[in-house]
Order: sequence, then C-alpha cells, then structure tokens
Amino acid sequence: MLVLFVLTLVVSSFTIFFVEERNFKISIAGVNHELKDGLNPSEFAKMTIESKDENVNVKSFEITLARGARAISIKTYEGNTVDLNQLKTNARPGDRIVIDIKSTNMENESTSPTNTIFVIKVN
Repeated sequence: MLVLFVLTLVVSSFTIFFVEERNFKISIAGVNHELKDGLNPSEFAKMTIESKDENVNVKSFEITLARGARAISIKTYEGNTVDLNQLKTNARPGDRIVIDIKSTNMENESTSPTNTIFVIKVN
C-alpha cells in the first residue's frame, strides 16, 4: 500500500506524454516511427530527439529502461542522439524505455524540457 502511494506521488509529479503529443519528435535510424506501437529490440538503432522548432536543440536527456515499477538502468546523455543497441541485452518484452529531456538550448514556454517524458514500450 505504501509503495503504491509513493509511486502515485512520483507519477503525479510529472506528466507522461506520448511522442506525437509534444514539441519534440523521435526518430530511430533516421526514420520517424509510430513509437506509440512500441519497438522490438531488433529495431533498436541510433535514436535522435529533435524539436519541431528548428531553433531549439536538445542539450541533454536521460534514458531509463524500466521493468514494472523499477529501473533496470538509468543513463544521462549530452546532445540529442544515442544508440539504443546498448539497451538490447537487458531489454525484455513488456519493458519501457523512458526518455526524459533534461535541457534544451532555448527554454521557453512551448519547448521547456520540464516534465517532458516519453515512454516507448518494448515489444
């Protein structure tokens, strides 16, 4: 009961957005995907996060591989690209890749990274 309450507090402190609902787009191997359908580990490749506003660049982000209520791995990256292949060995069907944009070069109301969370299901 306490764990559920704590998890509820954590989840209620930020909003989870699916990729197409934000001012950022995510492409895998240079191709925009319908990431709401998830990714198979065989599809893991270089991932790029870009703003829909060409004047805004992602400076840093965090990726968490999550299973159930726990994090399997958490890593912070500088820039806007990462190779998802490094998650392949630990990823299992039902896991989630949680992407948290930490900072951009221009933080204004429409592109603020605050509370910008994307969740991609691992199939």
